Parts: sequence; structure tokens; C-alpha cells
Amino acid sequence: MRVIAATNRDLREMIEAGGFREDLYFRLNVFPVASVPLRRRIEDVSLLAHHFLQRACQKFNKPGVRIPPGQLDILKRYAWPGNIRELENVIERQVIVSQDRRLVFDDLLSAESGRAAPASLPAATERGPLPEQELSRRQHDNAITALMQSAGKVSGAGGAAELLGIKPTTLFSRLRKWGIEPADYKVNDKAS
Repeated sequence: MRVIAATNRDLREMIEAGGFREDLYFRLNVFPVASVPLRRRIEDVSLLAHHFLQRACQKFNKPGVRIPPGQLDILKRYAWPGNIRELENVIERQVIVSQDRRLVFDDLLSAESGRAAPASLPAATERGPLPEQELSRRQHDNAITALMQSAGKVSGAGGAAELLGIKPTTLFSRLRKWGIEPADYKVNDKAS
């Protein structure tokens, strides 16, 4: 008989605290496989999201559904406490409810705001300097937030560049480098 078991807990710690039997641990610990959580490999979100989108479109017979770049950025900013299964379920749910063949994930960030907020930039710098990749990711996320607040407006009064305190040409250059389309953040006025 073979048993395949998975946990997100530190079993060694639990053994020391008396919360898990040591003999059971040694019976189960034949071939341990450690997996890095999705929140620590955000670069995989895009690839996985498109894979799950393709599967969900086939499963529910909804061809042509797509994830706009701005919505993909939301997926990358989410912490994914439920890991890859949560991503798959979120994609599947949005394919089911999508009306205009464009997936929307705005509810993810509002749901996440109910949980504890991640450490702010000053707290992170107290632990030491930020690696270049983390700094770049934060600039990217900050630009997305500014685009959302300015409804896709980059330059001029109330534009994302003004909110960020940088020149519009600098922001346009960064957006082009990141493959971000400001038009994807424009407010859709269908209701009026």
C-alpha cells in the first residue's frame, strides 16, 4: 500500500509541540517533495492562468475568452493563499460567469484587503536593501495602481504619471517595457 500525503504545516515543529506523532511522521516521510508556494513564484501565474483558461474554455464550451493584461496584473498581485488550486478555481469561476469573453478579477483584491496587509516598503527596507527584482516588481505594481486610480490616463492632471511623481515619458517607457496597455484601465461607461 502507498500513501501520498500533503501538508502546508511544519511537521517537525508540530512533533516538538506535541501536535503530531513522531512515529507517523517517519512512516510518511519516505520521499518528501517540497513545493514552493505560488505567492513566491509570481512569474508562473501568467503561464498557469492561460493554461487553466484554455482548459476551462474547453470544459464549458466558451471559446475566445481572454484575460486582459490589466486583469492578469491583478492575478500577479494577489497573494494566492489557496495556491495553484485557488488560481484554477478563480479562472474557472470567471469563465462560467463571463458575459463579454473578458475575465475580470477585481474582486480578488477587495477580498484580500480583509486580510492582513503585506509589509510596507519602509518596513522592508529596515531589513536591508531590496533586491532589484523586488524593486522592479513594486514599481510595476505601483504603476498598475496609479493606472487604476487614473482610469488609464497616463499624462496630464490626475494622470498616473502625476500620481507617481514621474515624467509621463518615463512612465510610457516603463509601460511599454512591461507590455502594459493603459487603455485596458479605462473606465467602461456602458451604464450611462
